[in-house]
Amino acid sequence: MKKNILWGILNSIFLIVFNVLFFVLGGTEHNLSVWMSYGFIHFAYFMLLFTPIITRESKKTRQY
Repeated sequence: MKKNILWGILNSIFLIVFNVLFFVLGGTEHNLSVWMSYGFIHFAYFMLLFTPIITRESKKTRQY
């Protein structure tokens, strides 16, 4: 249980730092294209974290 919490915190560090820098340096007044990019960055990072959960390793897919 503690291991999962620690990994969750470590995986969240990038998003926390990114969001702090985004809002501190840029503020909240942005064009639609910036907000779309912001959303896609978050979506891509969540997919990066979620991919190992949805994939399974089997003997057929293992690379030697």
